Amino acid sequence: MLTYEIRQGDTLFLVAQRFGITVQDILLYNQIPNPDRIDVGLVIRLPVDILPPTVPSPLPVRNIASRCADGMLLTLLVDRMFYLRNQPVGLTLVKTNISGRPITLNYLSSQRYDFIIYQDGLEVWRWSAGQVFLPVLQQVTLAPGQSQVFSAVWNQATPAGLPVPPGVYRAVAINTASELRDQPVSTRFRIAAL
Repeated sequence: MLTYEIRQGDTLFLVAQRFGITVQDILLYNQIPNPDRIDVGLVIRLPVDILPPTVPSPLPVRNIASRCADGMLLTLLVDRMFYLRNQPVGLTLVKTNISGRPITLNYLSSQRYDFIIYQDGLEVWRWSAGQVFLPVLQQVTLAPGQSQVFSAVWNQATPAGLPVPPGVYRAVAINTASELRDQPVSTRFRIAAL
């Protein structure tokens, strides 16, 4: 079972189509009073055990969030919904061209993505912190249906190496292309007290 956070422009039909299920499947697993009106930010359960074949993943996914932006489907995969303390958190960003045309993205440096972890609105970890990226202008063109996958692992520690406390955290994935950097994808997960 996966969870999905409703984004701007989503309909139950589009979500069902994206994951290869029916609207009726979604309605059976969620208490949605009016299927014609769903609110942005609503988290629904999807009766899906694996990702659709068009979204490759090296991780056994349990937690997923997606958004569409200018013909691109951005999907954040977090390998679990619940973690024990000190258990690595696997993060994957999949960028897929879902339009019928090639899409060219412009990058201002060699950095292509970033992952950020927040707790109570405060940043506790950023994948790119301390890394050096070349300041070069580059373009990447994705053909229709083509994907790029970016992954990282967070060890549940702050940049100073201190373990983080248990609680609810928010993972955010950003594609750093000029066209997409203002279109983050996020989902929540919990670190247990045990």
